[in-house]
Amino acid sequence: MELAARYLWLIRAKAQQCEVPAFDTDDLSQEGLIGLYDAALTYNPNGAASFKTYAGICISNRITSALRKQTGLKNKPLNDFVSIFDDDNAAGLQTGDLESTILFREMITGVLSQVKHLLSEQEQKVLRMYLGGYNRKEIAQALSVSLKSVDNTIRRVRSKFKHHRCDV
Repeated sequence: MELAARYLWLIRAKAQQCEVPAFDTDDLSQEGLIGLYDAALTYNPNGAASFKTYAGICISNRITSALRKQTGLKNKPLNDFVSIFDDDNAAGLQTGDLESTILFREMITGVLSQVKHLLSEQEQKVLRMYLGGYNRKEIAQALSVSLKSVDNTIRRVRSKFKHHRCDV
């Protein structure tokens, strides 16, 4: 408790440096407290850095990691969520927005058709997960294939898109 009180100013300062709409400063401060706790557990007094320096790095790393997780592609649908029950947002949909939405959907339909025609089922699965923010290791585990297989699949997809000049 004393450690948290002593370094709260540092945690708050690092949390305030990062202004992301998906995160409140208090949420970032909580992540910073976890970073401080990790620093307390892993600090080596025989090391070259002082505890203050080491704790600052651990706090920054924890906050950065939380921000990356939250703002990653996996969470994009949640971050862009708009309630259907919010009358203000429903009233904000104008005719110009509707036309651009329809054109965008038509373009996406065309691209998806091109992708289905061009890629095998395995390539489509890997591409879908890759674009969804999963890393290569997670894709390999989810599809029960080797990491090398995932790398080769991504390479083939890129090659096909490059060769056929797809705008995906």
